[in-house]
Amino acid sequence: MKKNIMSLFFVLTPFFSFTTLSCSTNEEINKTQINKNASQLSIDIKNIDQLGKENKIVKEKIIPNLEFKNLNSKYEITIDEFLNLFEGANQIVKINYFLTDKVSKIKSNLYQKTFKIGEKRKMLGLINDDLNNPNTNNLEEEKNQNNSPLTIRIGNWNVLNFSLSEKNENLVKNTKIFALSHLINHLKIDVQGIIELDNEEAIIALVNSLNNLDPNAKWTYTISDNSENGNGKNKKIPSDSKQHELAAILYKSSILKAKEFTNNKISESYDNSTFSPYYEKSNVLGYVRPPYALFLETLGNIKNDFTLVIDHFDSPGAKKNGESKVNPDSKNNLKAALGAQEADEAYNLVNVMNYFDKLDGKNDDLIFMGDTNIARGNLNTFKPLISEGYKNLINENINTSLGLKIDRYSNPYDKIFYKGTLETNNAKTYDLYNIINDKVLPNVNSLEEWKKLVDSYKSTSFSNDYAYIRSVISDHNPIYFDLILNANDVN
Repeated sequence: MKKNIMSLFFVLTPFFSFTTLSCSTNEEINKTQINKNASQLSIDIKNIDQLGKENKIVKEKIIPNLEFKNLNSKYEITIDEFLNLFEGANQIVKINYFLTDKVSKIKSNLYQKTFKIGEKRKMLGLINDDLNNPNTNNLEEEKNQNNSPLTIRIGNWNVLNFSLSEKNENLVKNTKIFALSHLINHLKIDVQGIIELDNEEAIIALVNSLNNLDPNAKWTYTISDNSENGNGKNKKIPSDSKQHELAAILYKSSILKAKEFTNNKISESYDNSTFSPYYEKSNVLGYVRPPYALFLETLGNIKNDFTLVIDHFDSPGAKKNGESKVNPDSKNNLKAALGAQEADEAYNLVNVMNYFDKLDGKNDDLIFMGDTNIARGNLNTFKPLISEGYKNLINENINTSLGLKIDRYSNPYDKIFYKGTLETNNAKTYDLYNIINDKVLPNVNSLEEWKKLVDSYKSTSFSNDYAYIRSVISDHNPIYFDLILNANDVN
């Protein structure tokens, strides 16, 4: 996609609508000003009634019809990526773009605009909602009819305070995103959950990097809705609390498509409505970070669907804010102390999965993947879920969080639970301290070379070798498994 950036700009130029912003001609040009103009840019799709009646509108039709209403004449705009999601009345177009100062060549951060063009086109009577009609099928789906994968590899990863900003852009893109994207690609992941996410800009950059590594995959993403109208943020917690996080699910749109839940949403977060405290009866908080889910279906001649739910449970242990401590208890088969909040979140996971089981209709394949912060010996906190038929796919003796020494791992926090009629295989964690020795990162052949790369973007060096992995990439291993497709599975 990136190799077409300049050509996209030249295509766009005739359609720009410029309005010069009032400012002094002597005003110093800086990135803060460019970012401000980029973030406030008004973009419309004009001539929407002339784009044709097919269900799928491609970038060659959308791009020339973009209208930029308040673009400062000092700047050029570049479309970095065009994302075309879903079909019919649910079609969404996302445009990732940045501005460049014509004189200084300073670039803004990457920004995104979302257009719900399906709704507008339906109102105009321009689309055919009969997506089962073979004459209106998605072109990508038709192309994949004879290339169905036999398995889908599904992963989840706590990626440690993942954010992208003007201040950290060079460091994050050239170290963290470089490592994340290459390892996801190395592991041949098809669906990737991302937790401990701080902003959408980081996910956009990660998706771009993945698509640069494998353009045929056509990676795209959905992200939790943390707005006032969404369920992604627990509204009982102060809005400025650092406990709030985003969650995202990335997937290869070349082999998968997102499906609507019965509430007509493409993705959804648990609303805490059925949360029932067990370990601390007075707990009315619900999940600190509500679990997030996406309903997916495979493309091609084998059509299986499944719901993936991901989450990052409350941080481990009782904290100073009044959270109770749950002590080892032979009656409840708990072998280690833990905080009541994460214990109740584990106990209520069955309510979460039942919530999404109702939202995904007839589908009977449900997956939970997450960083649960449940210490070894406390698997019984998930007893209600296991009693409902969910299988724990990763042995509790396998540690998934990184220790404070190279090649040391400390806790089995990351879990995979599955219930369904499809078979599973190859449930694993990747030992992140091996990323250098396994030659996952191009042109990085030793830990010393990795340290040198990281230090080139930092003002100070880390005092310990392990921090170059644990603090730069993540303090957790990625986890993943294979879902084996079955043409005879109709639900």
